Amino acid sequence: MATQTIEKERMKSLRLFKYLSPRICQNTLFSTLGSELLCSMKILKHKLTHNLVCIFIALTPIFFWQRLIDKGKNSRLLSSLKICAIGPATAKELKKKGIGVDYVPKKFVAESILQGFRKMMIQGKRILLARAKVARDILPKGLRKMGAEVDVVEAYRTLKPRGGKKRLKQLFTDEKMDIITFTSSSTVNHFAELLKEDDLKILLRGITIACIGPITAQTAKKWGMRVQIQPRQYTIPALTRAIARYFAQN
Repeated sequence: MATQTIEKERMKSLRLFKYLSPRICQNTLFSTLGSELLCSMKILKHKLTHNLVCIFIALTPIFFWQRLIDKGKNSRLLSSLKICAIGPATAKELKKKGIGVDYVPKKFVAESILQGFRKMMIQGKRILLARAKVARDILPKGLRKMGAEVDVVEAYRTLKPRGGKKRLKQLFTDEKMDIITFTSSSTVNHFAELLKEDDLKILLRGITIACIGPITAQTAKKWGMRVQIQPRQYTIPALTRAIARYFAQN
């Protein structure tokens, strides 16, 4: 039975816990991410009313938009837009909020969104991109090259947990970890920054690294980590199945 420490946004953590059976592994939850709203509700409402397409590239912005809808009862703001969600989990959460999704890319990364949008007539279209303060610029740059007017909203920023360094080091002291999972580049960066005074190669010796997709894996490799598990489909269920297969074969 493998013991796993999970590094990710709390929402993804809980979903991964749900999918990982106790018969497969014993789970330890440690989230490296918190979030803070950066945009006022007034500004968010203004942005929504002045754009034709809205792209959600993570779950977190959805909760901020929901606060706007709950506060002002402005559900029509989103219903009047064409909505793009980066993946099935984001799309599912939007649908739970009563928001229809018009497009989900085949692969759940920004590059795939761009590939899909090339087949659409977006020149001159006003596109609202809801994302974190620190994010890759490939999507807004690519959309602008296609002639779209892109309004990037830094809706939130990710934060390291208070006391996270001490608690994370304690996990390495108290528990035998077989695998660490990452579900975004931010979780990798925060994890490595919390342990930057230590030798990551020594700390991670003998521990399997699992990443949800290629962008997260690329970030992990930049920190010198060796990624052994990466599912073909970039979702929590697929990551869970990849983990189970890996330990069944090893």
